[in-house]
Formats: sequence, structure tokens, C-alpha cells
Amino acid sequence: MPKRVDAIQYEVTRALRIAGLPVMAVHTVGHGFPDLLTARIDGSLVLLELKARGAKLTPDEARWHSLWTGSPVYIVHDVAEAFAAVGIETED
Repeated sequence: MPKRVDAIQYEVTRALRIAGLPVMAVHTVGHGFPDLLTARIDGSLVLLELKARGAKLTPDEARWHSLWTGSPVYIVHDVAEAFAAVGIETED
């Protein structure tokens, strides 16, 4: 059964690509792996876990996050949080 795509994935992916950043959807890896792989302006890798407001990490996600010691993983709920994670400043 294919993994469900979080509703904000399309919006965040599109916004990051318009901003000129590479984005790879990796949500199908499963086993708690984050939803998107992208990069900061400086080229350093960033993993994004996309969640609807109020949604919690699944047990697999929580386990994966607790074990990961590599590039940063951010839990984001919207485009503004995704931009903050990759270092894009926005006007509020």
C-alpha cells in the first residue's frame, strides 16, 4: 500500500522549487523516514517532516527522529516553516 502524501507536501515542494532549491520527495522510503529532502541556500542538506497542524509523529517517525544524527530534520506545518528551515527569510 503506497504511503499517504501529506496535504501540504505539494504546496511546500512547489514553493521551495520556485525559490530555486532542489527538492526530492522521499516519503515512500517509509519506516519513519522524513517526507522531503532539500537543501539550504548554502547547499547543506535538510530533511523535512511534513505534518498537519496538531498531527503527531507516528511511532516509526518518532523512533527514526530519535536515532538520526545526520543532517537536520525539521517538522514543518506550512511553507513559512519550510522556508525558515532552509534559511529563506520571509516578511510576516
